[in-house]
Amino acid sequence: MIWYELTPFDTLFFRGAIPFDANLPASDIFFPPPPSVIKGAIWTAGRQNFSKAPTVKISAILLKKDSNYYVQAPYSWFVEKSKEQEKDKKEIIVCAKEFQEKDAICSANTPIPWVEEDNVKNIGSEWIDITAMTNKQYKKEELFDCEDRTGIGIDYDKKSTEDGKLFNVRHIRLRQGVTIVIKIDDEYGLGENGILRLGGERRICHYKKIEKPQLPKIDNGKYFVLLAPVLCTEELLQKVFAAKTFVVSGWDMRDKKHKASQTWFCAGSVFTENISDQCVALSQ
Repeated sequence: MIWYELTPFDTLFFRGAIPFDANLPASDIFFPPPPSVIKGAIWTAGRQNFSKAPTVKISAILLKKDSNYYVQAPYSWFVEKSKEQEKDKKEIIVCAKEFQEKDAICSANTPIPWVEEDNVKNIGSEWIDITAMTNKQYKKEELFDCEDRTGIGIDYDKKSTEDGKLFNVRHIRLRQGVTIVIKIDDEYGLGENGILRLGGERRICHYKKIEKPQLPKIDNGKYFVLLAPVLCTEELLQKVFAAKTFVVSGWDMRDKKHKASQTWFCAGSVFTENISDQCVALSQ
């Protein structure tokens, strides 16, 4: 496996399956991007065969600030609401447990995660220092900002704007010193460093190969958390402990048609088994 660090030159824009409609507010942030976006960027930058679908395998998507690495928090972790706003104070993470009430009636086939404490908030998908995976200490991190932009549809045949085609989108601006770190299975022609175009509006990013980050090591983990999104399947649904999904679709540039919508498990989703090399053991 190979690790690369991506440094955007400007804002980034990643679109989900939500349509652009006039008079609607900007959609929620879609960050980090789905694996398909990163795969396409790598495939193009490495000058691979465009007649074939990208075969890049992405096993981790992290953020890095200075020398610290950040991952998306597990969906089975909670913090007290009253202390969540204290940005400078680390809070103990409350781990979810399995609901095992005797004679309880439940429609779910798998154990239900729950917490005994009141007034708690789930922090799944929030960015946390990677050391929190072992010491279970929480600190709210501000690693990027959102910027709302207004765009307008273009009629490329007439070379003019289209009437009534205003739309709002939300861009991501990484804060000073923050970069994206990915783990892929091969170079795919990238080499040591270079330039690639990532996401909507083909924003330019510099990439460079880096040493493997120090990932948490837990010997007796009962649950496993995703470091990058994975495609939702019937088999994986039977192994879910605490998870969230998202839907992606798009336009296939090669076949000139709409792609079929797909459902993915978000990074931070927790499973009862180690489903792939995209997981690390979780301290519970």
